[in-house]
Order: sequence, then structure tokens, then C-alpha cells
Amino acid sequence: MQIDENGITTSSVDDFLENFEILLKEKYGNDFKIAPEGVIDNIALSSCYMNRAIQEQIAELIRQFDPETAEGEWQDALYERIGVTRLEAQKSTFVLKVQGAANLVCNARSMTIRSKSDNNEFENISEFTTDENGIALVDFQCVIDGAIEVKSTDEFLIVTAPDGITSVAQADDLQFSIGRERESDNEFRIRFRNSKALNAKATHNACIANLSKYV
Repeated sequence: MQIDENGITTSSVDDFLENFEILLKEKYGNDFKIAPEGVIDNIALSSCYMNRAIQEQIAELIRQFDPETAEGEWQDALYERIGVTRLEAQKSTFVLKVQGAANLVCNARSMTIRSKSDNNEFENISEFTTDENGIALVDFQCVIDGAIEVKSTDEFLIVTAPDGITSVAQADDLQFSIGRERESDNEFRIRFRNSKALNAKATHNACIANLSKYV
């Protein structure tokens, strides 16, 4: 294994066998060769594979301790040192006009609607009460994460609703907040680089101390 300014290079099985042969030549003479499928060859190969496994574990830890190559939970723990946290998935939300009986109280997530254009479903995310005309402006949220869009021309079917709710329609002004998928490692890394310039707490020793509890 070699670690330098260019990173880490793990040894191959051939490298290990060559080193074994050099060591054994010191004992048995320069004519000694590790014969394929021989007893010494099998022992040497077994040792090589164990050493390779250890080197790969070391290489993985080195990669995960580096903010530029860390992934997943390692990345989360490292970037937390300067207060940068991953953006979680969000659901798209929008406001819809609901028509029904007057002064009707409806519980959160008691109503589900479906878009006629793409069959995406939405639920009311909070309790609402219709006014004396039986109308309420209701916040609906998509049941799945991601950038699910709603257009001003979209129409909706009622899938489930409390008794007394008769119809839904788009409000006069479309109030829409688009969702997103969970921030990817690459997106998170770019945001970390931008934040690091404004905060110098993520020293090498601080990163090691923060990650040691996960090892």
C-alpha cells in the first residue's frame, strides 16, 4: 500500500506474492520460486487476500474521512462540523378550493384527490373548516416526494373525502411550492464547498474526532 500526495494505492495480489518470494529467498536461496498450487503458494495467497481486505478497509476509511470523497452518513457527519446539513426530500404542495356543506370541519389527511393529467395524488395536510358558503381554501400535499408539478389548467378527482364535500377546483391564483428529491452526495458536496469558504471550523483533526465514534 502506498499513501502520498496523490492519494492511496492498494497492493495487488501479485505485489504481495512478489514480496513473499523476496523474503523466502533470503531463507531458501535465490533459486526459490513460489510454485502455483503448492503448499507455500496456498498459504501465501491466503495471507495476501487477508492483507488485501485490510488495505481495502483502510482505503475506504481514508476516502470517507476526506470531505471531497466522503459519501452518505460519513458525508453528513463531516459536513455537520461547519453546520451544513443535507436537504431532505420534500413534497410538492398547493392550494385548492374545496366546496361542500357549510361550516364543515375536516381533519388533516381526511381527503385525497387525484390529478386527471398524471394521476398523482394529494392529501390535505391540515384541518380545515368550510365557511358559511361551504367553501375553504385547503393546502394539499403530494403523497410522494419529488418535483411533482401542478399546472393552472390541471383538474382533480376526489378519491376520498369526508361526507359533505362535493367538489374541488383550482383557486383563483395558483399557490404552488414544488418538492424535491433528497439532496444527492454530489449536490451536498458542492454546497459544502461554498459553505466552507465562510466557516473554518472543519479542521482535519476536528473531522477525525467527529468521525471516530462511527468507526
